[in-house]
Amino acid sequence: LVTIIECVCADGTAIPPSVVFQGARRDLEWGRDNPCNASILHSPKGWTDQELGSAWLERDFEPQTAAKVKPNGYRLLILDGHNSHTTYRFCSFAAKHKIIILCLPSHTTH
Repeated sequence: LVTIIECVCADGTAIPPSVVFQGARRDLEWGRDNPCNASILHSPKGWTDQELGSAWLERDFEPQTAAKVKPNGYRLLILDGHNSHTTYRFCSFAAKHKIIILCLPSHTTH
């Protein structure tokens, strides 16, 4: 099982995907220089969890979309209402970085 986290911006560009493999521990070195520049991650079930969701927002989305925002501007992130997106850490980081979260009903985006 594998989960892919993808993000396409309103201007048509995309940030590199994150690929979550199932497993307790993986040797992730093989994926380091992949052609998509994807982040290679793992979780026990191969799904996004609360830790990976917050890490993606902090490590991938925020720095890779920050340059697209005008000074003091906001970003809109539309996602499903999965519990990996609704943690205090996720929401407070988003608020601090002027990222507006719009949650669709859980599991309606796939």
